[in-house]
Amino acid sequence: MRVCAKIDVWALQNNLQQVKKMAPQSKVLAMVKANAYGHGLLECAAVLDAHYLGVASLDEALLLREKGISKRIVLMGGLAEAINMPFVEEHALDLVVYHEKHLDLLEQYSGTDRIKVWFKIDTGMHRLGCSMSEAEGLLKRLEKIRAVEIEAVMTHLAVADIRNHPHTLAQLSRFSALTQRWSYPKSVVNSAGLLHYPEFHLDVVRPGLMLYGLSPCSDRTEKEIGIIPVMQFEAKVLNILEISSGEGVGYGLDWIASRPTKIAVVSVGYGDGYPQYPHPEARVKIKGHLTPIVGRVSMDFMMTDVTDYPDVVVNDSVILWDANHLVLSPYASLTRVMARVPRVCNFAPNLI
Repeated sequence: MRVCAKIDVWALQNNLQQVKKMAPQSKVLAMVKANAYGHGLLECAAVLDAHYLGVASLDEALLLREKGISKRIVLMGGLAEAINMPFVEEHALDLVVYHEKHLDLLEQYSGTDRIKVWFKIDTGMHRLGCSMSEAEGLLKRLEKIRAVEIEAVMTHLAVADIRNHPHTLAQLSRFSALTQRWSYPKSVVNSAGLLHYPEFHLDVVRPGLMLYGLSPCSDRTEKEIGIIPVMQFEAKVLNILEISSGEGVGYGLDWIASRPTKIAVVSVGYGDGYPQYPHPEARVKIKGHLTPIVGRVSMDFMMTDVTDYPDVVVNDSVILWDANHLVLSPYASLTRVMARVPRVCNFAPNLI
């Protein structure tokens, strides 16, 4: 196999258990959007024992249903087109609602089943959510819609990864003041909020990055949290060649050897999700050696300098990244692993 993402399912299950230990009174809405943060939507959804699964698109939700996933699925971005409402009913999908247009769709819907909705309020993230000033009015309108069952009210924190950040404290205060008279279940915290704001675990927590074994906060390591990295992105050494001082490597000859150099050609490129222009300090790991990338990363290949490591040979495994050395931010590194890269699990459910 030229390249693969090794997925440790046992680590994933461990990480969910850590979430449950931190918030024992809360239900868990596990984020599996963006192909489960690059880890494989079906592989992860099949083994996550969460109350709900969070997806970004209707396509993701329908794929899960097609493969027999029966857990509650929440469309985190809501739904904008009436033509898709029958799919929501047929597959029992939950909708996030935050705009008058969403209420229009629900009012016009004539299906027989009630649609479960999550009412989202913008308390300062300024991305999705109705404004604070219109929240009461929209909620009252929502309560009158026959086809609706309100599952929870929610908001999203903009700076949860910094403990006691003034903006986050203001968001929490606004949400509390607005919703204190409402009897509906409430949901506020993501992975970082789980760690920094236990008093706001409330009824539903929404872990994402933490499930996949990476800390969302600079002040807490994975070991301290008790989570284990789930993915290891690997390729192979395809070729070893030696070049002279002054010779260039790769497209554009962007890198010129300053000494006689041994180059390992690795079976991964930007077509697999490795950045075409990684950080200058980026390294890959071969037999425990951290080796620098040289030359421009191409679609299917990259090169690394292994001059100082004579034990590196053709067909050696190359760790492109794991939790200890990511090329970009954790979110960007994990989610950019392309669909053509096989996800290899240490346990494969029958439905996969």
